[in-house]
Amino acid sequence: MIVFSSLQIRRGVRVLLDNATATINPGQKVGLVGKNGCGKSTLLALLKNEISADGGSYTFPGSWQLAWVNQETPALPQAALEYVIDGDREYRQLEAQLHDANERNDGHAIA
Repeated sequence: MIVFSSLQIRRGVRVLLDNATATINPGQKVGLVGKNGCGKSTLLALLKNEISADGGSYTFPGSWQLAWVNQETPALPQAALEYVIDGDREYRQLEAQLHDANERNDGHAIA
């Protein structure tokens, strides 16, 4: 689980999070909502180890993977959906295995 304990994060002189405490348990779905500048991206930057907390602590399981889509994506020739799906390596690997099984007409592998 992810645990934030008495977390404090500042951006310059502005305090974005002050004494924030929360727990995210395995299997929970979490959405971050709020007005611009309230700290949503900053909290994700903390989880991505791009910044450090100014106070308090947090734990993130080493066996977990964090995935995200940047607010600004590069101009790419592929559709946005394909760009997002490319982030799921396991799905793409299974998709390739299914394609190969279909090419070989291997009904057992397809099943």
